[in-house]
Amino acid sequence: CDARRFERHAAEGRKLAATTGHTNSDAVMDTNDAHFALISGNFDKASILLQKILQSPGGIYVELAALEGLARMHLALGRLSDCDEALKRIEAARRDRLQLAYTVRGAATLRVKLLIRRAQWKEAADVARAELAQFAQINDSGSAVALTMSRALALSCLGDRQGSARDILSAGLLGGAGLHEYQAEYFHTCGTISAQSGYPGFASTQQLRSTRIWTAQKNKW
Repeated sequence: CDARRFERHAAEGRKLAATTGHTNSDAVMDTNDAHFALISGNFDKASILLQKILQSPGGIYVELAALEGLARMHLALGRLSDCDEALKRIEAARRDRLQLAYTVRGAATLRVKLLIRRAQWKEAADVARAELAQFAQINDSGSAVALTMSRALALSCLGDRQGSARDILSAGLLGGAGLHEYQAEYFHTCGTISAQSGYPGFASTQQLRSTRIWTAQKNKW
């Protein structure tokens, strides 16, 4: 999360958009700005931008990206019903087409996380399992790590330590500890599961590691 580089590239992108006259470019740039505000913890700015995008004409991919960002923000703020509504809008589009779009894969992980937040652990594990099978044909290790670790947490909450451990190993083999976008969450989830399993020392080590990574990446959420 490098603010200076992002702002420089965003400014260059908007200049090129003005030159080419590409009608969808402004919406795409606004979506990028919204996601940057989201990971930076500026939820007010993110909300304004995302609502602006959804109220403006644009392509389906821009709409899906805005909805995924909105669902992510609502989940972070504990607005579970609003998160559910945004995810349902994505899932409605998914049924018609765009089954394997990147934002659809991100939304699938958010759905599992929402179920975990609602203590619907079996449902969360089942959804994660189904989504992993659905997306198996796509070479997207990041999404696979996110879904696998979410399932590991759901299984841990269900008391299935063996299943949870298998998923942690699988996510590790997929590169979860080294993928820039996912490594902090990988270690944080390991820490959460370790705490549930009665290993507070190891849990603290993993969660402190994740905090250091998020701090280094300047990622507030």
